[in-house]
Amino acid sequence: AAASKPRCSDFSVQEIANLAWAFARRGIADGPLMAALAAASMAKIPEFGSQGHSNTVWSFAVLILRDEPLRSSLSSSAIRKITEFSLQDLSNTVWAIARLLFLDRPLLAAIASASLPKLADFAVQNLSNTVWSLATLPFRHHGPLLPAIAAAAMPKITVFDSQALGNTAWAVSRLEYPHDGPLVPALSAAAIPLGGRLHGQSRAALADALAASPPLGPHLLRGLLAELASFVEAGIVAAGWQRPWDARLSGRHPQTSEGEELEETV
Repeated sequence: AAASKPRCSDFSVQEIANLAWAFARRGIADGPLMAALAAASMAKIPEFGSQGHSNTVWSFAVLILRDEPLRSSLSSSAIRKITEFSLQDLSNTVWAIARLLFLDRPLLAAIASASLPKLADFAVQNLSNTVWSLATLPFRHHGPLLPAIAAAAMPKITVFDSQALGNTAWAVSRLEYPHDGPLVPALSAAAIPLGGRLHGQSRAALADALAASPPLGPHLLRGLLAELASFVEAGIVAAGWQRPWDARLSGRHPQTSEGEELEETV
């Protein structure tokens, strides 16, 4: 990284975007290097293509680095070139805006306009990331975009993985999307077959958003209780404690890992 800093101004836009992406993928927030890449980018904004735009803003967002001059310049340029953005470019860009909590209304409007005719082709991750991003931002007037995302999600709901289901359910709840439409029951139906593959965070998001939707509500409650019991059990085993009920059956008081007796509440 140190060797790259003096040469950043000589990099092509592809090299700038690739280097920023590589550091972001590894979670390396090298402040001086990223500042040098930002400065080099500013001088070459007109040369950025759609992928360069989305990869650069995505990289800074992953590392939670807020460079306002770069963000503003990339935003203005992206709006002019938004029709050239691929599905992944659109999804990455709206995710980056949400990650950095930039309420960029003109760019959001441009992304919405460009996304609407392409939503049917969005992959599951693109759809869930987009609706999660919209729900994360403090802005609730998305016009036809939300119903269009819901319509695009419906044919693919059976292939949503645990994270996509959780993100979408959380967004539905936060955006106060109507629960009387087909999306909520579809999310419920898709969650049940996942069983143990529905990880805790997604289970909690689904419970928060959809617990009132039969038959998912009781199913989620049972799953959350079972997961809590497993968590407690793992903690007891890791601490080397005896379960109180096992100790009573053996006629001994439960012991801590240090050999001190636990206090019992009668």
